[in-house]
Amino acid sequence: MTKVYTLRREGEFDAAFFGGGRCGMWPDGRAHYHYKVEICVKGTLQAPRHFVVDQLDIQDYFEETYRPAGIGLSCEKMADLAAQAFYALAKRSGWQTVDCKVAVSGTAWQAGLEARYSD
Repeated sequence: MTKVYTLRREGEFDAAFFGGGRCGMWPDGRAHYHYKVEICVKGTLQAPRHFVVDQLDIQDYFEETYRPAGIGLSCEKMADLAAQAFYALAKRSGWQTVDCKVAVSGTAWQAGLEARYSD
């Protein structure tokens, strides 16, 4: 029997960018984004905390990565980088089989992109 665990986290974050011209960015370089993360793992819950990954690390990633002003990134690039980061986080947590999906959408939320990393 194989155990499969799926962690889902959804939230929002603000970003400050310079070098405008990105979809969803306000004229002053600020932007507001929505994200959905799904991390699916197979195996046994790992000690000592018995988490897939700490879901607070997901919100922290977006806030710490995009709160300082930086070069504006597309939703595609933000989703891609986040999927890589969360895949690596799950692997460091001891999971052998990981499937990670991250969707990021801009201010209007009519469009967004999902990136996926998987074993």
